[in-house]
Amino acid sequence: MSTITPQGPVEPAATVLQPSPLPDSGGVPTQGPPALPTGITPQVPTNPTLLAQLELVESNRLLNTVDALVTFQNRHAMSEPSPSKGVYAARDYLLAEFYKIQTEHPEARIGVFPHQFSFPFNGGDVLADNVVMFINGTDGEAGIIMIGAHYDTVASADITNGTSYQPGANDNGSGVAVVLELARILAEQPHRATIMFVLFAGEELGKYGSNAFLTDYIQANNIQLKAMLNLDIVGSPTGPNGERYDNQMRVYSAPPNESVSRQMARQIEFASQYFVQDMTVNVQKTIDRPGRWSDHETFSEAGFPAIRLIEQEDDASRTHNTRDNTDDIDGAYMRRVTQVTLASLLILADGPNAPTNISIDTTNWRMEWLPSRGATRYLIALRYPGSLVYDQVIPSQVTSFTWPGLSNFEAFAVAAIDEKGQIGAFSPECIIPVGSGVSGNFSC
Repeated sequence: MSTITPQGPVEPAATVLQPSPLPDSGGVPTQGPPALPTGITPQVPTNPTLLAQLELVESNRLLNTVDALVTFQNRHAMSEPSPSKGVYAARDYLLAEFYKIQTEHPEARIGVFPHQFSFPFNGGDVLADNVVMFINGTDGEAGIIMIGAHYDTVASADITNGTSYQPGANDNGSGVAVVLELARILAEQPHRATIMFVLFAGEELGKYGSNAFLTDYIQANNIQLKAMLNLDIVGSPTGPNGERYDNQMRVYSAPPNESVSRQMARQIEFASQYFVQDMTVNVQKTIDRPGRWSDHETFSEAGFPAIRLIEQEDDASRTHNTRDNTDDIDGAYMRRVTQVTLASLLILADGPNAPTNISIDTTNWRMEWLPSRGATRYLIALRYPGSLVYDQVIPSQVTSFTWPGLSNFEAFAVAAIDEKGQIGAFSPECIIPVGSGVSGNFSC
């Protein structure tokens, strides 16, 4: 068995990227980044293969999925069985779409299945189905990634009503459309990580579908999720007062700022900033909006990195009622949301594993790490105290880096890049020890 030998202490050939915008990053110093050595110039990472994948996203397919889901009239967990309307018809449609992808790609080792579960509600037991597809990865060390969205609906006037008209175009036909589009594109080529697509039932009544899937499948099979990305209400750039947010969206994650979910949110923002530059992802400080929830919370509470992607300003007057129709669904906006999610998934699924054995010596402000298999260079992402995003990203050709400017930051993470330019996921963040009397070599 071969071993990896760390490189010696060689000064890096490095380039430093411009700091990213700092949306809602309270507590961050107002001055610019610390001065850098002479000759270091800004450089933005690029990956032509990844960018080509993003161009495959089609607005018309996204809109067609939303239209199809609206035709079922409602997708309430307690709707009556019917071949043309209600949650059971929607389930069959979604299964058929996944089976179609499986049939079109026999070489991709795709699995499709319904996950049936029951939950108590309104004095009885409700039987429901999650709809699942997975693409087996090529490298067991790359882990498993989940992308999810709920497909059920509810009417706020009477949450027990399973017969009223509940179009659910944005909440959450839009999220389901994005998941299906991602499944179609990602099935076209192999990926290092296994990617799991889950369309949850019973979310509107209390996250019953995601809780059942966590218990019955993830925990029962001891699956250690690398990440869970949840899409819920992502179809409209229109705010409550008619204002437009065509190039903005939000990502929610559980606090504190150092949590594994918040670190995942920062990686989503990074992916958007460098690969989908016509969409800004604004990292939020809370797990969700006040009094609201979604299925990412189920996995976050179980200790997995989990985030929610949502449009910038959702309109509560168009939620859980007949106004949630296709009138305000925007195909171009949904395409950008899909591209942000796809860029994030490609980084998580295809890039080299993050470096390990990361350390920092505060006596001379030197960091180093063991090389990653398949890596030809690295990215060091740094954030200021209290910042919600990575404020500076430094490329390095070697596995050690010395820079006194590190003392200005609170934490850093390292990602590997392979010979094709594919960036991998960032490592867990390393907190930089600072303060009176704090010095020496620290392992992360």
